[in-house]
Amino acid sequence: MDNLFLDNEGNLNAQATFARAGIQYYLLNGKKTPVLREPKEVKDAAPSFYNLPVTLEHPKEGIVNNDNKENVKKGFSEQSKFNQGLIYGKLKISDAEAIEKAKTTHPQISCGYKCELIEENGEWVDEYGVHGHVGESYIYEYKQKNIQGNHIALVEKGRAGAVASIQIDNAQESNLYFIEDVQDVENIQMKNIEQTKENDTNGVKMTKKQIIFGDEVFEIEGNHTEDVSDRISKLKSELQKTADSLDKEQKEKNELENKLKEYEEKMKTYEDEMKNLKNDLDSSISQKDIAKRLEIWNQISDYLDSNEIDYKKDTAEIKKLYLSKYHPEYNLEDASEEYINGLWSVLQPKNNPQQDKASPSDALNLVSKQPQINRNRDK
Repeated sequence: MDNLFLDNEGNLNAQATFARAGIQYYLLNGKKTPVLREPKEVKDAAPSFYNLPVTLEHPKEGIVNNDNKENVKKGFSEQSKFNQGLIYGKLKISDAEAIEKAKTTHPQISCGYKCELIEENGEWVDEYGVHGHVGESYIYEYKQKNIQGNHIALVEKGRAGAVASIQIDNAQESNLYFIEDVQDVENIQMKNIEQTKENDTNGVKMTKKQIIFGDEVFEIEGNHTEDVSDRISKLKSELQKTADSLDKEQKEKNELENKLKEYEEKMKTYEDEMKNLKNDLDSSISQKDIAKRLEIWNQISDYLDSNEIDYKKDTAEIKKLYLSKYHPEYNLEDASEEYINGLWSVLQPKNNPQQDKASPSDALNLVSKQPQINRNRDK
């Protein structure tokens, strides 16, 4: 496994190579036997390695099924792709014990899978260099067909005991379970394959390495492949850290946007409440104003002709109407509301005409008893 990191939920995420094409050796009928897994079969099998349970060591039953799945599952594979003879992808491990061992004592993986075993003698040419050198040929006695992934186990050392992982005495058995110990074969770790080959021009051995970066497989060759590989690994690690940082920033941004939306909704609610309160207040003021107008009309209606009564007038206009008619000595054409209210407080009718039918002249006789006011506003 490579590029291990913990996500925000505490899950361990890792990249890994699940399986490869090429020659595998198993004990079949009591002898070590070369078995071919063709690239086409591996490619067809790639989707079956998606969403497989991740286990800590292989289950004692050999496979994961409905009876033991809940007890042995520590995570799952969340990606599975094929490229140049390899099935690789991503693992997400959620179990605390499995996470700790994946980072310490169990850094390699071993896959369990089911396939059909076909007896066939032949020679296979390695077109990708996943088993040895590109173009080299290898003999085989059996072929694996219809490969279906079952589980991915975290192990201490992938290849240890792989030859003994399956043993059959009946070559007619068609559906078999195999243990594929990827990590130690050809020193495959994560998705890198270390190889050497003879240079055709000067016979110098050159290091050759295949590196999977994203969805692409790159092949580099030369005396500095180790340095390039290390730099690429560091770059991938930095890219992952950057991606994690961006994810964190995006989550924080989303939280702020949600809070802003929540505040905007509250503001809208408050604005609606303020509008309702204002309407209630305006309605209350309007009712008080109407009551005040009626009170003044009732007070002066007996002193006015019927055609002079206009209920559309406001209180200042009603007072002005009365004062202009019975006190023409005051110029009220451009008088302010405060001036009119001041005159009204002194010159308004002081009695109820409905009771004693007092005339305006009687009211005027009371003026001498009221505080004197300046009738000339310009002085």
